Amino acid sequence: MNTDLERLRSIKSFPSLVKYLRDELDWEFETDDIEDLTYDYPAAEFALDSKGAAKIKAIKQIVPLVDKQPWGVFWIDFAGQRFQ
Repeated sequence: MNTDLERLRSIKSFPSLVKYLRDELDWEFETDDIEDLTYDYPAAEFALDSKGAAKIKAIKQIVPLVDKQPWGVFWIDFAGQRFQ
């Protein structure tokens, strides 16, 4: 199996995602404090029904790296469930 794919699949936490982006892909973050790197969102903000929202523990977005960045990176924690 491709080692890059294996590395991606080994990411199981938000801190490990940030470490991968910083160390492997050379993303430059303004801070090392993970809480300062993200915006937190309630699941309700994504117009999920109550059943779907209940399965989500947390939603985080990494703050934009540059002004007017047209895309975003989100981390969704599915409350201990594995996304298939």
